[in-house]
Amino acid sequence: MTELYKDKNLVFFKDDEEYYLINGNDSYTVSDHLYEPYLCIKSEDRCITIHNSFTLRQLCDAIDSNGSIMMITGHKYDVSGIFKLILKAIELSRESVDIGFVEGHCFIEYMKQHKAVSKESAVNLSEAGIINPNVMNPFVHSKIVGRTDDGLFYLRD
Repeated sequence: MTELYKDKNLVFFKDDEEYYLINGNDSYTVSDHLYEPYLCIKSEDRCITIHNSFTLRQLCDAIDSNGSIMMITGHKYDVSGIFKLILKAIELSRESVDIGFVEGHCFIEYMKQHKAVSKESAVNLSEAGIINPNVMNPFVHSKIVGRTDDGLFYLRD
């Protein structure tokens, strides 16, 4: 077993040719597909696929170099940010998600933390690392998130 990354709750490691993620008491195997690319996270009872994301090689390279990965959406994440995305996908507990959808939910968390619940308390998502605010369009169209005339975002009731 080779430990590749560890923080206070999470361990990512390789054993033989398989990759594993342990988060608290939950254990997952992690695989990828180079074509799209996508990441597949499997537990005993479910499988979550994160489409248009990154490969295990990209993840391992970022870990080795203390670098980052640029997503198809234009957002760049360091290693802890990448694992935050992975954990958010697990939390969402959907069989199949797109990386932009996962990013959007992470940014919704940012709005919750900053109490952005009205036009008056709206936040500039560039402070949360959003370069491409279009990632929020599905949430705006579904009326989960509001956007002010000057491009700030907030959670709707």
